[in-house]
Amino acid sequence: MAFHSLPCVVESVTTTDLIFHQRMKNTYDNYCSSKNLQEVFHPDNDILDYMSGYKIICGRSWTSVDHVLMPIHTEISGWGHWILGRFSVKERVLFIYNSIRSPQIDAEIIKDVECYSVLLPTFLYLLGLHYKRKELFTGDGKSRASTETPLSCGCPTLSAATVPKRTTTNGGPKSQFRRQSTGDGRR
Repeated sequence: MAFHSLPCVVESVTTTDLIFHQRMKNTYDNYCSSKNLQEVFHPDNDILDYMSGYKIICGRSWTSVDHVLMPIHTEISGWGHWILGRFSVKERVLFIYNSIRSPQIDAEIIKDVECYSVLLPTFLYLLGLHYKRKELFTGDGKSRASTETPLSCGCPTLSAATVPKRTTTNGGPKSQFRRQSTGDGRR
């Protein structure tokens, strides 16, 4: 019974929905055009309600989970395309899983999810992540995940999808997996 002797790894997850993505994009547009940031980052913002677990049935607060899964609908060359975002709360990194890979498409998708890397650090701070998850931060307020400024919850965006590529070798199909380097030494 080797199955029962495997170590048990438990990680908690919550999700968002398409409306969350639309709210992020709208808030980012307001952020780019607004001269008063208090209009953008205010306590009644719907994004904070999502992050607190109030907007989705069975949603959980982002301060009590390890990962947040986000379905994201993008437009690529006029066509609708779904991608999956996975935000690691512990590492404060947004991973993007995309089934269509090319440098041009990756550039379009990174532009579409830029709102997350700009807005999430501030919303995580407003949510109180640094108080509620003290184990993620050092004593001076810096993140344990990376070298950031004190009380920063930086959110780099990484394209981390491993997509099977169908090729033929010796007359038969063979599946090869490509791994995308994340840029920080990990694969």
